[in-house]
Amino acid sequence: MTDKMTDKTLEEKLAKAFGLEHLLGDLAEFDRVFMDKIRSEKFLSKMSQSEEEAALKGAALNYIKKRAGGYGKA
Repeated sequence: MTDKMTDKTLEEKLAKAFGLEHLLGDLAEFDRVFMDKIRSEKFLSKMSQSEEEAALKGAALNYIKKRAGGYGKA
């Protein structure tokens, strides 16, 4: 599995979980809306730790970490 396949799967999983499937064609807009949603709902701090929710929280953190690493590079 390549990184691109992993990224796409991660984006699709998060989009489905957060109802953002309509933004998958525009990565910049998806990033903006996803990050706004995470911040506004305080998702990462208030989520309970069922197995499914813990996996989703982990996926969200991985997505944020990957995208943050790509910004600010010349």
